[in-house]
Amino acid sequence: RRAILDLAPETFFYVSCNPPTLARDLKELREKFTLNSVTPLDMFPQTAEIEALAVASLR
Repeated sequence: RRAILDLAPETFFYVSCNPPTLARDLKELREKFTLNSVTPLDMFPQTAEIEALAVASLR
């Protein structure tokens, strides 16, 4: 998270398989970034597992 804040890319994509960790990280990153979208991805059908793709851009 610190590296993303320090580098401050114009846009970044975050892929996560852990929703609580994704929420924690995005909360910290919101000081410099606006969350554009979060898309759930069912990469493992018939299981409880889910991936998420978040897209954020520099404020």
